[in-house]
Amino acid sequence: MIRLNILLYGFIVFGGIAHAGYSLLNEKNMPNGTYFSNGVFLMSDGSITPINTRMQLKNNSIYDFVRVGAWHHDFFRTVESRTLGNFKLKTVSANPAQAVPAPPYSDEDIIFNMAYNNAQGVPLTLYAIPQDKKVLCFYVKELNKVRCLSQKRYNDIQR
Repeated sequence: MIRLNILLYGFIVFGGIAHAGYSLLNEKNMPNGTYFSNGVFLMSDGSITPINTRMQLKNNSIYDFVRVGAWHHDFFRTVESRTLGNFKLKTVSANPAQAVPAPPYSDEDIIFNMAYNNAQGVPLTLYAIPQDKKVLCFYVKELNKVRCLSQKRYNDIQR
């Protein structure tokens, strides 16, 4: 009986040390800071719409700002879990610009993405794509898209 207790205590101590080490590794892989991206939406009819994005990561929260023309949208998300650079996010709030209405889109993908992103409490799973330290690329599982952002801010797209 005493041997079994000692073995059990050994497993508990080993599990605690393994958990602490794993948590430390995850903390080191968590990017922090401000990342930028600019590009275009390519519509199914061939038209393009310029878009600019700013993502601020700090500890367990993410602030996402998206600007399409004069219209913009803010998202605040929390990190529910992370594993080796991958994130599981939850949308806390989504605030579209009130002064300028959202552009009318007819593309199903963009309409779905906007509706999904605007819903509170929905999960977003981001799988990290290995890149340079100053570039953050990930695959967004629920939206079936890749997003890349850089710590260097490039000039806005001119039309």
